Amino acid sequence: MYGETLTKKHSVFYDALPHHFFEFDVLDRHSGNFLSTDARRALLAGGPVLSVPVLPAAAVAGQDAGLARGL
Repeated sequence: MYGETLTKKHSVFYDALPHHFFEFDVLDRHSGNFLSTDARRALLAGGPVLSVPVLPAAAVAGQDAGLARGL
């Protein structure tokens, strides 16, 4: 599991977080692949670990297209 502990002081104040640790990726050590967003949500459902917010795929695809045009 990859994540970040947000208990230290950052340049942005995190004073209203629901938890101090946020997961952003999970590696399946058997396959060597990272889990999909849906698989991570299912794995972590009901547990104490929270995931970082995930951008909608359409928003990311549109941004990537804009970046590609600028190359």
